[in-house]
Amino acid sequence: MKPRAADAMEFFRMSAGQWRSQRTTHHLAFRRSEVGQLSITVETLEPESDRVVSLCEMHEIDPSLAAGGSAISWHGVMAWDHADKESHRDSTVMVLVPDEDNPRSGRLLREKGYAELMPVVGRYEMDEEDALILSTEYETMS
Repeated sequence: MKPRAADAMEFFRMSAGQWRSQRTTHHLAFRRSEVGQLSITVETLEPESDRVVSLCEMHEIDPSLAAGGSAISWHGVMAWDHADKESHRDSTVMVLVPDEDNPRSGRLLREKGYAELMPVVGRYEMDEEDALILSTEYETMS
């Protein structure tokens, strides 16, 4: 039996480092595909980090409740059908605020969302396989 991660913050710690993402997205409505490669850097942020405290304050949440977080930056290229290349470079901060009775679930504070570029509060949960599930509700989608 594999050892279980203590909580979601341990998952964040184990995710720190340099990553590479390759993807192909098929847009059926446009009859086109989009391919891309990103270099991703994940840095662990401890609970007392200025970035963690600042994000908690932005969302009006007591910083002492935060377990910590991650600073994530990426850069790469996306292209429609291998043409029209578009460079992407950005970063965000995510902070975990565990539920009082279960550190394996709680609120996920984000500096900006993926679908909408504004601060957002979602939910996180670690399942029985120690996979981290992130859920965010937006005005028009989840």
